[in-house]
Order: sequence, then structure tokens, then C-alpha cells
Amino acid sequence: MNRVTRTLSVAAAILAICGATAFAAGASASSKGKKTSGIVYAALVHTVGKTEYAAGLVSDKVLGKGAVEFALTVGEGTKTGSLTGKGSVTVFTSTGQLSGTDSVTINTTSSGVTFTGGKLDLTKGKGLQKGHSFVGTFTGTAKSIAGPYTFNDKGTYK
Repeated sequence: MNRVTRTLSVAAAILAICGATAFAAGASASSKGKKTSGIVYAALVHTVGKTEYAAGLVSDKVLGKGAVEFALTVGEGTKTGSLTGKGSVTVFTSTGQLSGTDSVTINTTSSGVTFTGGKLDLTKGKGLQKGHSFVGTFTGTAKSIAGPYTFNDKGTYK
């Protein structure tokens, strides 16, 4: 290896290290996290027993646009027209995916459905989302129990 090649190799290595460090600093989770909010449009795609599977599109201020899938096991509520739901959620972004759990109260009325007290705890990241999380709350509406659904979420992305 001649002197010019060695110099270019060292320069390339330094640039690669600086670039990786800058990228890691930009992608790393801050201890406080970033407040964010988004909207999800989803529809029921399949039901097996008490578990409802749905998928849709998500648009978030920090994560950008992506897709979402969830499986919600529906149980009994504490009052007439009220059901509880707990399940799993995966959000797919252009930089990887976040997955975890959710829970919500589903309220049926003559004019449609509302989702209240929703909680999201997305703590498992893959791809560039590894080490990141989103913890927050959500509410939602639908004209019928079968959807389509509109959810509004807010929380902290770390």
C-alpha cells in the first residue's frame, strides 16, 4: 500500500467513525425523550374467537409515516356497552419497528364506538429503532364495532 492509499484509507476510516458517531448521537434515545403525537387509521382484518386483528396507517410527528398491526383480545366490561381490550401492537417505520402492548376500554353506543383510556407501551425496537420506545395514551372512534377506526395517540418517544 503506498502513502496516498494509506492516507486515503485513514481519512476514510476517520470519516466513517465520525459519521457513525454523529448518526448514533442523532438516533440515540435521550433520557427525557421527545413528546409526540399521531393519528392511526385502521380496519379490522380478521377475528379468531375473542381476538381481533387489525392493520392500518400511522402518521406521527417524530416517527413519520408508517404502518401498524395489532391483535386485541376483547373481554367483558364493567358496565353495559363497555368492553375491555388488551393486546399486542407493532408499528413499522422507515427506520425499523417498535412493538409492545396496549389496553383500552371499548364503549358501544347507538351512534358508534369510542375507545377510551387507551395505553401503549412499545418497548421492543428492531432495526434503527432498537433501544428506543414509545409510551403513551390513545383514544379513538368508529362508526361501528367493525370499524374503520381512527385513533389519536400522544406520548413520549425515547
